Amino acid sequence: MNTFQFTTGASQFIGSETWERTSCGVCTLNNYEPGVLYAILIFQMRPFASIFSTRQSSRQVKQDASVVMVLALALLASGCAKNVKFRPLPMAGSATATAKVELTYDRNNTLEVKLVNVPDPSVLKPGFTRYVLWAATPDRQHVTNLGQLRVDENKKAAIKTLTPLRSFILFITVEVSGDVMTPGPDTIFEAPLANW
Repeated sequence: MNTFQFTTGASQFIGSETWERTSCGVCTLNNYEPGVLYAILIFQMRPFASIFSTRQSSRQVKQDASVVMVLALALLASGCAKNVKFRPLPMAGSATATAKVELTYDRNNTLEVKLVNVPDPSVLKPGFTRYVLWAATPDRQHVTNLGQLRVDENKKAAIKTLTPLRSFILFITVEVSGDVMTPGPDTIFEAPLANW
């Protein structure tokens, strides 16, 4: 059980609760959203009573507060990241696709998707011009076009985009146009369900 205080903006948290480390480097506390709890760091925080003890000098208190603030800012800037490997479907051939999914301080997911050794879409089927990245809800009832990927001369393609979804499935199709609103049947990559 730890007692601690942390102030960010106009919000102040003082509490005496148990906290635990998660894979993102933030802590869970009861049922609070992780975004609220960026202030509670996994770094070795001193108990509230120790940090603000009358036995410590004012200078030491300021140094401790500065260290906590620097660590908090670093954590907020970096967010939480996961690497995702897409499963290639038969049309993909020897191509591979990976994604870096990062949960940012404003609770969006930054997606950085890279394709390697992919053929030009027209090679797969005449009339195809683009690969398109999609995000779907787990039940696949809502699907969003997150952007198109254009293949370069080195058979590589990449895109960096955002999604506000907390639980989603990423997949890539080959399409006649990059601005289609619904995915066609030709899926070449699919990622497992991502949960935050």
